[in-house]
Amino acid sequence: FGGEDSAAAAINGENRPREWMAFEYVGSGMDEAFVTLSDAMQMENWNGSHHLSNIQRALNLPEEYEFGDVLDAVFRSILEDLVFVHACNLVHRNVSPSNLLCDGQSQRLRLQNFSGAADLDPSPIPGRPNDDGTVPTLGTQRVGLTANIASFSPAYAAPEKYVRLDNNPLAFDVFSASMVMCQLLFKLIDDETGA
Repeated sequence: FGGEDSAAAAINGENRPREWMAFEYVGSGMDEAFVTLSDAMQMENWNGSHHLSNIQRALNLPEEYEFGDVLDAVFRSILEDLVFVHACNLVHRNVSPSNLLCDGQSQRLRLQNFSGAADLDPSPIPGRPNDDGTVPTLGTQRVGLTANIASFSPAYAAPEKYVRLDNNPLAFDVFSASMVMCQLLFKLIDDETGA
């Protein structure tokens, strides 16, 4: 960051504004490496062989939790993440067990991998700088909303596959979150093949 001076210069058209993405480091709180929800579901050697027991341990949830409590904690965590992402006017488009990190320190899941996300706010398309240093705007674009192009996990994706602005685009992630919960309940989706 260049501070207030560089921000003022960017606003005045003296520089092209830059977008920054900030990440917060979170540790797993476990001896093992950070695991995804998918990893935790597949581990058979932790306390008990049931996948919900593995998730309970990965999230460092209290031992007295029953499976229903684990499911509640997982779904609440997913929905809280989606509320935040959607408040930023983004659609993640790839909510799946492999994109949810188990954070034992905060006892919640963390949504990761925004490579396929769609920005619902139009951003200006900068043109070539003029001789006077100003940068004209050529129009606007929505990053990640190229027609018929998306990155997603097919088994967890909404049936329409592509986000449409005229068709409640945030519902795409809610459908995927529901598929994650179905997988936790029934464990019928083969994450390797997506079937």
